[in-house]
Amino acid sequence: MISLIKQLIEIKSKNFSQAYYVAEFVNIANSYKSYITFVYNNKEISVKNVIEVMSLRLDIGDKIVLKANGKDEKYAFMKLKGLII
Repeated sequence: MISLIKQLIEIKSKNFSQAYYVAEFVNIANSYKSYITFVYNNKEISVKNVIEVMSLRLDIGDKIVLKANGKDEKYAFMKLKGLII
C-alpha cells in the first residue's frame, strides 16, 4: 500500500534562513528512508539536498507543502515539521 502525508505549513522558525540550520535539517532528513519534499512556488524539491533547499530562500512566514512518502514517513514528517514550525 502506498501512502503519502502532506500538509501546508507556515515557516515559523527564525533559524530556517540560516545555512547551518538548513544543513542540519537536511542531515536529519537524510536519516529517514522516505522520499521527502517541499513544494514552494510551484516547485517541488527534495529536502535531502541542501543546495535545493537553500535555493528556495525560505524565511519566516513563507508557506510550503511538506510531503513524505515511505516506510518511516510518519516519523520523518513529524520530526521535520517540528523543525519548521
